[in-house]
Amino acid sequence: AQRYIDEINDRKIEYKLKWMDALYNHAQKLLKLNEPVILCGDFNVIMSPQDVYDTKPFINNALYKEEVKQRMFSLQYLGFYDAYRALHPKDTGYTYWDYTGAAVQNDLGMRIDYILLSSMALDCLKSCDVDKKPRNSEKPSDHTILKVELN
Repeated sequence: AQRYIDEINDRKIEYKLKWMDALYNHAQKLLKLNEPVILCGDFNVIMSPQDVYDTKPFINNALYKEEVKQRMFSLQYLGFYDAYRALHPKDTGYTYWDYTGAAVQNDLGMRIDYILLSSMALDCLKSCDVDKKPRNSEKPSDHTILKVELN
């Protein structure tokens, strides 16, 4: 059974790396437009230990594999900035909590949703915050809202 689970995880990682390579290529093209660019969404990547309640359960998971994190760092090296971290370098900023184990109540979350800004968009950054209220509503998504305000 473990071999089957490992095989599935390896396929997930392979698919994720191909997708992230395609995103990188697309982001490169967008930067050439010389306009503000925003890349945002559920990237399903835990960038650092600060971004998860505990790294141990995710060591071999596609969310936290080194190759996956490197793809996210490559977007930053290309010229994209993490809007949330730009304004909140020390906060957890969790955007996801599992439905089990009272994860929300115990704040056992992850930051896997991102708003990445080109330097031109970063110049317009006014605020970027996590709105946890929707996650506490009846029948919520396992993600909550990450919002940005630009000038």
